[in-house]
Amino acid sequence: DPATALNPTMRVGPQVEEVLMHHLKMDKADAYRRTVDLFNSVKLADARNIGARYPHELSGGQQQRVVIAMALACEPDLLIMDEPTTGLDVTTEATILDLVVDLKNQLSAGILYVSHNLGVVARMADDVAVMYAGEIVEKGDTDDIFYRASHPYTLGLQGAMPSNDPERKQGLQPIEGTPPDMFIAPIGCAYYARCPYAMRLCAENYPQKFSLNPNHYANCWLHHESASLEI
Repeated sequence: DPATALNPTMRVGPQVEEVLMHHLKMDKADAYRRTVDLFNSVKLADARNIGARYPHELSGGQQQRVVIAMALACEPDLLIMDEPTTGLDVTTEATILDLVVDLKNQLSAGILYVSHNLGVVARMADDVAVMYAGEIVEKGDTDDIFYRASHPYTLGLQGAMPSNDPERKQGLQPIEGTPPDMFIAPIGCAYYARCPYAMRLCAENYPQKFSLNPNHYANCWLHHESASLEI
């Protein structure tokens, strides 16, 4: 969130330069040149002069680009982006996502993108991990998750997602119930109380990891060949 990540009392250029001088031991001149290069890499207009502005003088999209530039400053091996477009309008969000795609193609770093927006995930990710109650319940490549989903929670998320598919007869389908109390560890599957396919086995036994193909697995008893369908 750039509103909290950027110091409102400092100009944005010196904020990035500070990172470079502290972590890479650059002098002021080298840090300035590197900052201009970073601003150019995230496609900020007037990269040489925009660093003289305060955060409140920039738009939300510009602030987000500054934060991304700061994150890239020390050339990380892994860039973690937790909802980087939250709070941005749709047009600005699309621009930032295009930027992230470009960066993904340019950098040798891995990008871990955390989001609740399945449309964004489908557009951005090569591999997807679906989490519920703090655990990964299904993992696979993008096609596996969006076209061969195998965990009831993944299917529930897709049912609650807007779609232009003319074959989809029903509207949005909410996931009934509420998330589990994270202070009480479930004996069986954490999704049991909300799952439309729940079996007795699910309530009594923590689900194993079942491989659906070499790169796709789901933690769900429905894939166990001996699972009882008795509810």
